[in-house]
Amino acid sequence: MKPVTNKKLPWLQRVPLYPFLFAIYPILALLAFNISEVDYSSGGRPLILSILATGILILIFYLIYRDWKRTALISTIILILFFSYGHIYILLKGVEVGGFYLFRHRTLAPIWIILTVMAIWWTSRKSLNTTPITHTLNIVGLFLLILPIIQMVSFFVKSQVSQTNAEKNSSALNLKVSHQPPDIYYIILDGYGRSDILKSEFGYDNSDFLNSLRDQGFFVADCAQSNYAQTQLSLASSLNFNYIRNINLNAMPQL
Repeated sequence: MKPVTNKKLPWLQRVPLYPFLFAIYPILALLAFNISEVDYSSGGRPLILSILATGILILIFYLIYRDWKRTALISTIILILFFSYGHIYILLKGVEVGGFYLFRHRTLAPIWIILTVMAIWWTSRKSLNTTPITHTLNIVGLFLLILPIIQMVSFFVKSQVSQTNAEKNSSALNLKVSHQPPDIYYIILDGYGRSDILKSEFGYDNSDFLNSLRDQGFFVADCAQSNYAQTQLSLASSLNFNYIRNINLNAMPQL
């Protein structure tokens, strides 16, 4: 029997792509988690920087080991340690013993350096078989990217459907040709107390301000109360003329 050469192995065992997959995942995961707050383009620059940094890291270690698989494994472990440091720090920074906080940067950073050195030593052993590791980590890296991609695609599809529904609904609100739509100003003084509370609790009379608004044609709600303690919830409720629990959020257009 002829020995099996590397060329006959599946590409997932031969080509160590996983360092770049692990470099892309943290960016995509963070983008997918905040996709309702930020634009897709926000992930472009950090994604490029992460890929470039990974490429430089791989080239540096390849010059030392002359082995792409071993280089890929070392680089990936360093990437995992780098991207996980902040999460571990946030998780452990509140650990306290006798009034002394065990995990601060001055204690956690040296631990991470020791782990990095140990990882480099472990991957440098000649007895380490990197072929099955390459195969496994390639598959893990591909699966890691599936969830954030599904989240972003799902959000994009829902946004398109919501926008289409919003356009259909707005088309039904056409005014007559001869009618001029009114100018509407909805002023929210966020965190600003109403008139009677300011006067009774703080001794401040803001009637001049309110009267000036009335003189300009504004309606000022006396003794107004918000339905929610948070601005975002209050605005969503008032602008939709409904309570949050009754609003179909999936049908709302995404900005």
